[in-house]
Amino acid sequence: MSFASTTVLKQEIEEFLYREAWLLDNYKVRDWLELLTDDIRYWIPTIESVFGETGSYREDVPYVPYVDDNRDLIEMRVIQLETGLRHSEIPVSVTQRIVTNILVDPAEREGEVKVHSNLQVTQVRHGDIETVWRARREDLLRSTNGQWKLAKRKVILLGSVIPRTLGIFL
Repeated sequence: MSFASTTVLKQEIEEFLYREAWLLDNYKVRDWLELLTDDIRYWIPTIESVFGETGSYREDVPYVPYVDDNRDLIEMRVIQLETGLRHSEIPVSVTQRIVTNILVDPAEREGEVKVHSNLQVTQVRHGDIETVWRARREDLLRSTNGQWKLAKRKVILLGSVIPRTLGIFL
């Protein structure tokens, strides 16, 4: 792949991630669903921490994840958010996402790319209760009908104890 095509690809991926952040920050979760493939896996594993040192996770160990959703479960969460049945999000949080350190690598299959990024989400509840989520993300994006779509997302939270109920998408 030439430098020019690599630069264009990176710009496309950055634009995808920034648009996704904007949609979520502006509570356009229904539009955000359009960015997901039908076979998406959205996964936030638990991270082991021993004596203050954050360990790692293993996909072959049966830890209970914070989130391990497919398309149907994500759509159910969106419906809960839209109808007020997502009790952890009443009233709806105000969020601001910052996506940084975006790296794009080839994936194993044609038309897919691996994307690594850092994420910080500031979440404000009830006007004054603030939580800051920090994470590394490992995404798999797939080109579908000329559009990039999110096929897999692994969110690796920094720290092993979450500060509050996780009712938002990271």
